[in-house]
Amino acid sequence: MKTRNPKKWTDSIWFIRLISLLFAIFLYAFVGTENNRYAARNNNTSINVTETVSNVPVQLGHIDDDVFVSELQESVSVKVTGPQNIVTQVLAQDLYVVTEDLRGADMGRTQVRLEMPAELEEGGVEYQITPSRVIVDLDRLASREVELDYELSEDLIPEGYEIESVSLEPTTVTLTGKQSTIDKIDRAYVKITNDEPITETLTKEFPIEVRDSANNLLDLNLDTSHTTVTVVVNQTSNSQARVNLEIIGENSAEYAYEYEVIGSNMVTLDGDSTIIDNIDQVTAVLDMSQITESGIYQANIQPIEGVNSVNPSSIDVRVTARLLNANQTEESSETSAVSTSPLEETASEVESEIVEESSGSESESIVSE
Repeated sequence: MKTRNPKKWTDSIWFIRLISLLFAIFLYAFVGTENNRYAARNNNTSINVTETVSNVPVQLGHIDDDVFVSELQESVSVKVTGPQNIVTQVLAQDLYVVTEDLRGADMGRTQVRLEMPAELEEGGVEYQITPSRVIVDLDRLASREVELDYELSEDLIPEGYEIESVSLEPTTVTLTGKQSTIDKIDRAYVKITNDEPITETLTKEFPIEVRDSANNLLDLNLDTSHTTVTVVVNQTSNSQARVNLEIIGENSAEYAYEYEVIGSNMVTLDGDSTIIDNIDQVTAVLDMSQITESGIYQANIQPIEGVNSVNPSSIDVRVTARLLNANQTEESSETSAVSTSPLEETASEVESEIVEESSGSESESIVSE
């Protein structure tokens, strides 16, 4: 008969839990002690570090009021070296670098040193700027106020609509820069565009562009970079109208006239529907003051207020011009060609009698022989 071994107390689950708890307490105490020792060591030590900051902006330092600087590099890199605590505080600020004092500098292209501004310099900290020097162009400062113009994109206004007005606010811009660039200004304008054609009033801001006569952008400072544009559009309409021919300048004392319109006497009107829908006829004027011969001539459609265009803008008219005394002149010339004066008629008769007598005597002489 087998006997059961008594269970050892070390096999108890509570023993294992107790051992685990004691081990965890030991680890916690050990880690805490080490952290305290590390913190105490750091409090008694100053560590130098080096940090590099990219894209640090470059600003203009001291300069004469009548000088303009162009081609200045936008940003540089700055390496900061020093005690960690100070470097950390320096990097928490907005870093920037400035150009050296340019007051009294000669005009033209020149090399300029970059440096840290005095308010950002800290004792015990070293700064290394890369690049440390840049090339800039110095010129006399000039300014000019220019009227703003605008351009409309080709697909801005859909078919069936027209622009009533375009307004800009502001309407002018003041440009500042070096004198040689100011002299090149050809125009300042905005390009009016939209994601889709507009069928109602559009109000939108657009950037201002300044270009020379060769359409190159100019490096100038603007007192405002954008202008607000308002484009007002109206819906247009097409309507048919009959042409009424009006004749002026006829010479009725000498000529008789006949007129015939060649082709259709209808035209198409384009414009505000509230206006052209009430127009059923237009006037085409033909000036006859300089016309003395039959032919085909153009009569121009007269402009109508509120109508944008008339198609066609003129009509062809066949004109027959006939002189009123033409028949009398022809009969007179024919009569004068046939009839002769009494003196001429008598001379003819005498000559005829002489010829007859001469012929008779010759005949008689021939018979007698």
